[in-house]
Amino acid sequence: MRTRDVPETLNTRQTLTALSAADPGTEATERHLPEEAYEAAFDAWAVAKEDIESEWARLADPKALQPRIPKALRDAVAFVGDHGEFLGNQEQNDLFERLNSVPSHRIERLVREILNGDHSDRETVELLADLAERENLQAAPPPPQIDPVHPAEIKLVVWMAITPPTRQEQPSA
Repeated sequence: MRTRDVPETLNTRQTLTALSAADPGTEATERHLPEEAYEAAFDAWAVAKEDIESEWARLADPKALQPRIPKALRDAVAFVGDHGEFLGNQEQNDLFERLNSVPSHRIERLVREILNGDHSDRETVELLADLAERENLQAAPPPPQIDPVHPAEIKLVVWMAITPPTRQEQPSA
């Protein structure tokens, strides 16, 4: 955990790394908590709490939860947007949403073949609409709504202060 007063300490979210560092080795390891480690624990908790809150916000961002649409489908969506007005507003929007998804590689390949084919703009849109219907492409569901975390909801469950081994205590490689 990186604290404000001890910049050489480490902040990690890697559970196994943290557990490995906190392993006392044996039950006979002496337990010792210097006063400065005790005092630094409060600063460390404040830093950890800020880190948890910012990580939650990053992971709960709806943009982070959106599926990654393959380029062929993004191109098809743009094509339908540019050339699909003859479908009518409702049908064009429906096709737009159905193509704005993450289908199998086979569907992606078929979409690319249609876009690269020697068709008129109208035929290309019609072929894309037929493909969406034939393959039952579904609009991607909206990402889940994840509420932001309030700092009061972040609770300290357990903490451990560890002292790095001295050079002579470190295991040889």
